[in-house]
Amino acid sequence: CSVFSIANLYNSTFMGDDAQQSFFPRLSVEVCKDGMDIDTLIFNHASRDKVLMVPSSGIDQVRYNEAKKQCSSWIAAEGTAHKNHLCGLCTCITYGEETNNHSVVRAVVTDGLTIGHWRCSASAAQLENLAKELGHPAPDGPCRRTLDTVRNRYCSFHLPFLEGICQAQPCIQPTLSNKKTCGRQSHLDAAKTFGARVKSNFLLHSMLNRPGSNCPSVKRVGGN
Repeated sequence: CSVFSIANLYNSTFMGDDAQQSFFPRLSVEVCKDGMDIDTLIFNHASRDKVLMVPSSGIDQVRYNEAKKQCSSWIAAEGTAHKNHLCGLCTCITYGEETNNHSVVRAVVTDGLTIGHWRCSASAAQLENLAKELGHPAPDGPCRRTLDTVRNRYCSFHLPFLEGICQAQPCIQPTLSNKKTCGRQSHLDAAKTFGARVKSNFLLHSMLNRPGSNCPSVKRVGGN
């Protein structure tokens, strides 16, 4: 439902039957939008046990900009209450007789570049261990710094500390030479499986983009 529709519904609800009525509690689109924005900010801060604080002076269109930016960044990093939602419309469970296993396919909404990987991937265990080594207080949650590029794994701050740490989270052991994981066999196998999957996806992408691969097959009809 749009802000315009909400304002119209509110105003039509309070239309008086008395022709002599001179006052109506009219709601403008601007007031409706501001009210919904402020309500969203208050709800978001209250759910995190925070207090919404904005400058007491200045233009109203500007006073809430920083709070809106922080709220949007938090939602982008932490998701919403529906991030673990699944139903028959967005989730498909299939059964493979050959493997005797179930597979789950879920629909996601992305920015077209990456799936849930635009921010630093430092795990809680890695951050806690790093804080102990540096003598810093324990972190209050995951790192919310954005990545310089979508190809990076860690933010520019954590990269120097974690680039040599096993990528099988939450492992904090150093990696082997020329490897992305430590020497634990399960971690080596996981990295090998992931690498094979990436390679197969790349090969499939290359095949589908070969010249003529998307052309429809030509049906030939024999002459009499």
